[in-house]
Amino acid sequence: MGSHSAGSAQTTIGGGPRTPPSRRESCAASGATRDLVLAFAKAVARPRTRALLLDSNNNSDGWVSIEDAIAAGRAFAVEVQHEVVAFDADRPDLSLALEAIANEMRHHGLRPVVVASGREDHRHLFCRITDRRQRDLYRGKARAAHLDVRSGPRLIRPPLSAHRQGLPVALVYPVDLEQALAALAANAPDQPGPRPLSPRMQHLLRTGDYTGYGYQSRSEMILALAVAAVNANWTEEQFLDALLNPKNTAGRKVREQKHPKEYISGRWRKAQARVADRPPIGNRDDARQEILRVRAACEGYRWKGRGGASEWAVIEAHFVIALKTGKLIYHASVREVGEEAGLTARAVANIHQRLRKKGWLRLVRGAKHGEAHTWSLQVPTRDDLASTDVHSHTHSDLPRGCEEIANVTAPGLGADAFRWRGLGHMGLGKSAQRVWQVLGREPRQPDELAPVLGIKRRMVQYHLARLAKHGLAVGDRAGWRRGSPNLIEVAGEVGTIGTRDTQRLDHKREREAYQEYRSAKGLDSN
Repeated sequence: MGSHSAGSAQTTIGGGPRTPPSRRESCAASGATRDLVLAFAKAVARPRTRALLLDSNNNSDGWVSIEDAIAAGRAFAVEVQHEVVAFDADRPDLSLALEAIANEMRHHGLRPVVVASGREDHRHLFCRITDRRQRDLYRGKARAAHLDVRSGPRLIRPPLSAHRQGLPVALVYPVDLEQALAALAANAPDQPGPRPLSPRMQHLLRTGDYTGYGYQSRSEMILALAVAAVNANWTEEQFLDALLNPKNTAGRKVREQKHPKEYISGRWRKAQARVADRPPIGNRDDARQEILRVRAACEGYRWKGRGGASEWAVIEAHFVIALKTGKLIYHASVREVGEEAGLTARAVANIHQRLRKKGWLRLVRGAKHGEAHTWSLQVPTRDDLASTDVHSHTHSDLPRGCEEIANVTAPGLGADAFRWRGLGHMGLGKSAQRVWQVLGREPRQPDELAPVLGIKRRMVQYHLARLAKHGLAVGDRAGWRRGSPNLIEVAGEVGTIGTRDTQRLDHKREREAYQEYRSAKGLDSN
């Protein structure tokens, strides 16, 4: 019945930096009047629902009225209204996903309320959404990011209600109590008024010149116009009216339909799904938030076995490159990815195929005219990945902000110490690196680590023993913790020191030879 949520108070909810609430501010919020707590509870709870009391161990302690729970100063949970979406995150990395979703909601005119629910980096998100399709889209988006979606019998503590251990609670966004209450009120507006389409989309709507704008068909053009209309806060009816207007040539195909309203409804649903899945990216910060949202989902995926460890290294390398560029669509060659991941270019090429098949990577454009492949990161939506078990470990080094790339990607990813043996040396390998990565300051038992890593317990023990030999893991009766020796010294011990530099030099020579070939063939002018 966990009712906390994770989130990084150091990152942004509204597009700009926000410092975490001070203890005094949090205590002031947690000392809110009973009337105020009741108002928030009534705003999100299903009518006539009762409150489930929670004891200090987060166990059920009986049902009472909401008023009695508040009067007793007890922690309690309620069933939320069907128009209210409620998400819970209880790890710092999941906070990034929660905050990214809050940003998307605000971008599309919704009014999410984010609450610091007690423990550090735990967050709840509440948002009233009257449109059923939009609710379903955001719930699906939250599940894909491995947030805990609360609806139906999945209860949650209302905003500013008491914590089971008396920890302080506070509003993170909006900080104003009246604004937060207004956002959750049953008559709260979901969307601002419609905006004009961009000049480019206006011209396309008027002329219908789909080939001139790079679309393959009129249907593709209409879907593009629908996406633009959704982003501009149009209603489906307004979009239909625009296409039925004889002055707009782009609507000719719609006007030819026997049932134009049904035809547009299908395109409109696709457009809403596309916008919810990939909202407009306005600047570098928005791109970083989207990258971190994908990374948060990746953090919850079980990369099984030796092949999974290599796949994990490659996708982590892509996160490093994407965060360096600050772009959702970026160039990355197999050589560059291999240097970041600590793998050969040939291995990376094979792994790229697997990651594309699994839905983590999208090849936007192949290498051409000496330019590297163009990639985009994405959260898989395939059914086989949606049903994959998600681990729930907590690292000591999980991302708490996006100020430093090292804070959100695996430490020592391309380190010589963790090279595979297949490169002609005796490196510890990526499977051992994954074990090392999930270790933290708190002791963990092999039985806990095995399901997290997707490997057998005996293999966890095998890798822990190898890590311990070089001081990378420290074990006692309480469990295993991460050691912190110098990775360069470890590379010297296993005989792999300098392999990354050698790989980079080899790649540099290969690039120079390729450029010489292009120049000799006169290809540089193409």
